[in-house]
Amino acid sequence: MEECHLKKQHEFDKWYEEEKNKQFCLDEALAEYCTNDVQILTEALIAFRKKIHRN
Repeated sequence: MEECHLKKQHEFDKWYEEEKNKQFCLDEALAEYCTNDVQILTEALIAFRKKIHRN
């Protein structure tokens, strides 16, 4: 368990070092998140409708 935690901590530390000096724009991040969320929901709805129409 401890080894897994240390690996995840190392991955986070590496990511943080790469990202810490980059500018973060909340509006852009939210827009990207919402676009991605809508895409996932659309694909799920299409898959659901296909499954319903087969039965």
